[in-house]
Amino acid sequence: METWFVFSFLSALLLAVGNILMRIEFARGRDFWDTLIEAMFWGLIVLVPFSVHELSSKHYAITRDQTLLYLIVGLLQFFLSRIAYFKAVELGGASVASTASSASEPILTAFLALLLIHEIISPKLALGAVIAALSMLLLHVESTKSFVGSTTAVLLGMGAGSIAALTAVMLRYLSLAEEMTFPITGVLIGQGAALAAMLFLRGFPWRTFSGFSLWRAVVFAGFSLSLAHVMRFAALGIGGATEVTVVVLSYPAIIVLLGAIIKSASENITPYKVAAVIGVVIANALVVSAG
Repeated sequence: METWFVFSFLSALLLAVGNILMRIEFARGRDFWDTLIEAMFWGLIVLVPFSVHELSSKHYAITRDQTLLYLIVGLLQFFLSRIAYFKAVELGGASVASTASSASEPILTAFLALLLIHEIISPKLALGAVIAALSMLLLHVESTKSFVGSTTAVLLGMGAGSIAALTAVMLRYLSLAEEMTFPITGVLIGQGAALAAMLFLRGFPWRTFSGFSLWRAVVFAGFSLSLAHVMRFAALGIGGATEVTVVVLSYPAIIVLLGAIIKSASENITPYKVAAVIGVVIANALVVSAG
């Protein structure tokens, strides 16, 4: 088994575990903002040593312009997108949120490729968008039969995925790939900016960290979600971007499996959700392989 695949799969697994742990906290009635703030806080803690190693090993100091770009991306991806995404997790479950988010990206990619940069849509890209759209239809059908909040969860998940896709398009359009060469440090800066924004909106609720217990699921959610980034960048350092991305984006399927096993997550796995997840994994594989 190749090393890049191991790191990629670990990234997908950590994403799935982090989502399930967050879902467990929401199912217990935890306050949404407190839970998200705590998870992001402990996620920052685990990123610090990796960032220090990244910077020291390359003997490089991040410029002011690069820091500004990281802050902008952080407010888009880790603030707007993450709030929408985990609100979807709270309302509809991790399987619904992850599937809706992952499905919206190939659809949006296809439209942006046609409308903004006038790229010809390849058969793979078109087929991926169609399969993703059908998966969203399955989620919609499921939401009409499920509990109140499921439809909202689908829409929020799609919004989170759309913001993530727009962020990626912005980075590509501005040709930031070569400038932003310190991915873990970039995640640290971006997530820090998002956390500061959340604390500001909440009026600096330091009570969030009072009564903290080392064994709270939300702590391990923060660790898992942050380590997922580390594993993904490690995989990208030794493997192809297409192969790594396809494996990482399979995390909704792992969420469905974990949700079926861990009853406290209250995931309510159904044939519609399973079919939608399979469709999303196939759609993303087609879109990513289309380039």
